[in-house]
Amino acid sequence: MNAPKTSDWEKYVATQFDLQIDRFPKSIAFDDARVKAIEQAFSDWNGKLVLDLGCGSGRYWPILKSWGACVAGLDVSERSLEHAPADHLKLVGSVSRLPFPESSFDAVLLLELLQHLKDPEIAVFEALRLLKPSGRLIIIDRNPWALNSSRPWLPSLLMKQIDQRRGLWMYPRNSPVKERWSRPKHWQTSSYGYISNWNIQHLESSEESSRKIRRLIPFTRPFYCLTGTRSENHFTASQSA
Repeated sequence: MNAPKTSDWEKYVATQFDLQIDRFPKSIAFDDARVKAIEQAFSDWNGKLVLDLGCGSGRYWPILKSWGACVAGLDVSERSLEHAPADHLKLVGSVSRLPFPESSFDAVLLLELLQHLKDPEIAVFEALRLLKPSGRLIIIDRNPWALNSSRPWLPSLLMKQIDQRRGLWMYPRNSPVKERWSRPKHWQTSSYGYISNWNIQHLESSEESSRKIRRLIPFTRPFYCLTGTRSENHFTASQSA
C-alpha cells in the first residue's frame, strides 16, 4: 500500500477520533503528573499566550485558565473540538499549516500528538516558528521504553502490537495510519540549535494503574515530558543559513 498524502493521513486520523470520541477522557486531574510537568515550564503563567496543538477536547484548558493563561487550540477532529470549552479560540486545521504569524505565543503544547502524525517534524518546526524568543516548547508523548500498566512484565510497545492485531487499538491493523512512539532524544536532536535548556521528565498517569517498578524506575513510565526554551537566535540563524 502506498503511503497516503499528508491530507489523507490527517483525514483518516480525524475520522478515527470522531468515531471513537467517547473513548477519550474529557478532563484531566489537577494533580496528574503531566499537568505538574507542564506547570513547571513557567514560574508564573499569568497572561501567557498558549497554543495547544492537537488539543482534542481541550481537557487541559480549565487548568491552564486557572493559572491565568490565555489559550487557543487547533485540532483536525471537528467533533473533538465541539467538546472543548467555548470561551477559548478553537480552530479545525492541520498542525503542519498553522494560520498564525511567527513569534506569536509564549508556549506551544504538543500533548500526546506527535505519535499520530505522518510528518511530526513539520509540526515541531511549525511550533518553533510560532514561539516567541525564550518561549517554551512542551512535548508530552508516549514513552517507547514503557512497561505496560496491566502487565508490567511486558513492554507497552509489544502490547500495542498485540492489541492492534486483536483490533483493540485506535488504528486497525491494516489501516493507512500507524501510531509511532519516538524517543525523547529524537526531538532533542532534530531541534538542535533551536532549543536551549531541554528538561526531560518521565511521568506516570492518573488514568493508568501505577506500578511499583515504574515508580522505582522512571525510565519505564508511560509518558515523557520534554520542555525546551526557544533560542534567542532561533529563526535568525535558520534564515541566514
